[in-house]
Amino acid sequence: EAESAVLRAPIAIGERSFIGPHSTIEAGTKLGHGTLVAAHSRVRGVFPDFSVLAGSPAQVVGDTREIDEIWLAQRPALQEAYARWRATLSSKGIER
Repeated sequence: EAESAVLRAPIAIGERSFIGPHSTIEAGTKLGHGTLVAAHSRVRGVFPDFSVLAGSPAQVVGDTREIDEIWLAQRPALQEAYARWRATLSSKGIER
């Protein structure tokens, strides 16, 4: 009987995603590429590429591409490498 209370489903985590410490990713969750999950978040559901998630339950609170732009503005030497990486996303069919 206890077995019927257990939810079993695969979890998909996109490339270059980061899961903060003490976060819980629940069964059936799908995280897009480049997703950032804040510490102590409880995540359930399907989230688009480049989402910033936080909370319990987790909600989309931002977009990692916006954070990247700020970070790259302060580090011009890395802009070329970042542009090459973003170009590879198109070849994989990942939203830019």
